[in-house]
Amino acid sequence: MRKKISLLVLFCALTAHAAVENEDPLEKVVSLGVQNAFEIQSQKLVLDQEHDDQKNNYAKLLPTVKLSASKSYGADESLNTTTGSTSYSGANSASMSVAANWALWDNYANIRNIQVGSKSLEIERLTSRQKIQGYIRGLVSAYLEYEYLLSEREILLVRLKESKITNDESQVLVKVGARTRIDAYDTEIEVANTERDLLEKENSIVAAEKNLANRVNAEAIKKLPRLDLLKIVPYYMKSFEKEILEILDSGKSQRNEEWNEALSRRNPELQTKKLTLEKSEMELKQKRLSYFPSTSISLEHTVELDRYLADDVTGPRTALQSSSISFGLSWTFWDWFSTARTIRNSERDFDIKVLDYRESDKKARVEIENSVQQVAIYRKTIATSRLVLEKAAAQLRYSQEMYRLGRITLLQMQQATRRHYEAQIALAARLKDYYIMAASLLYSLGEDLTPPGTDLRWIR
Repeated sequence: MRKKISLLVLFCALTAHAAVENEDPLEKVVSLGVQNAFEIQSQKLVLDQEHDDQKNNYAKLLPTVKLSASKSYGADESLNTTTGSTSYSGANSASMSVAANWALWDNYANIRNIQVGSKSLEIERLTSRQKIQGYIRGLVSAYLEYEYLLSEREILLVRLKESKITNDESQVLVKVGARTRIDAYDTEIEVANTERDLLEKENSIVAAEKNLANRVNAEAIKKLPRLDLLKIVPYYMKSFEKEILEILDSGKSQRNEEWNEALSRRNPELQTKKLTLEKSEMELKQKRLSYFPSTSISLEHTVELDRYLADDVTGPRTALQSSSISFGLSWTFWDWFSTARTIRNSERDFDIKVLDYRESDKKARVEIENSVQQVAIYRKTIATSRLVLEKAAAQLRYSQEMYRLGRITLLQMQQATRRHYEAQIALAARLKDYYIMAASLLYSLGEDLTPPGTDLRWIR
């Protein structure tokens, strides 16, 4: 029985360990950030406001209805001077009226407002997606910068450990006369330099960690599993890489101009500007409606109830009803002069936005083309950096052995150690830059960077 329990505990431990190893820290950080970021929460409220504004635009199509009611009491007392008797007379009255007003021409304007509102809602949805993707892009960059600094610190710690071992060996060799005091100074300087670099790195790590925690708005950063840039390619980035390969392959089968144009159309910022341009054109047409008069139709129905009283005797009760229908026309003629100038200014503003859109289109094509080229270059340099690291590691192992045998100088061995250190840092830096550039390129192409399972139903 104990054996079965022990096996069960071991299985659970191995399963838990495997689950931790399979966790994608980058994906967890992004999911946590999207759920907790204040800027995304505020964007959700902005989108809710746009939804309410659009509902108000639809409500303006309906006629306004006004219901009013009143009730009054009155009594008169009169004295007969001849007989000395007193008499009373009076009346109770009640009235109720219902009035409806429907703006005919303004309803046409309201229909145009609904169209403009729909465009505004579409722009806000796209803006929400763009802000979320932009937030994720910034978060990916901040997290990879943080992990790169942690990787540098780990490499420096290994280097410091090896430098101290070498320094101890050097001190022993100096004492027995196998090495000069100069060699001992070299190893002591190497240890001091490495310790100094570690202190500076710790300061950078603290700043990067605060920046990351501020973006995510959570204190769970330290509990997340590490992302070793030199050993692990996260699943979240693998999905990026598939998209990147498709983009690079598509560029080989198309002409350069057509390819850039097809990619730039996917840019979310450019899409937002295009929708804003369409909205401005609709608003310009709306302003031109100011030349036309406003027309309306009104319906009103009133019921009045009267009861006459005389000498405490109930008098006759009458009911009066009246209905009316009216047609109204309002035309602001003199303001035509100022209206024309306002419309001309709006036309100039529209022309400015057209030029801005064309400039943004040209800029987006250049940026996307440069990003694609940089991503392609990073892929090649990463392969070369891996090869350099393999050779530097082999050289370091051989140099350490040769130094122990006394066949090379301490300076030669330290040079091999430095090359290995620099090769590790160079590979980690290129991997970090490649992932950041890949995320930026995919953001520029409107790709969805949100991890699977993220609840963003409020954008739809």
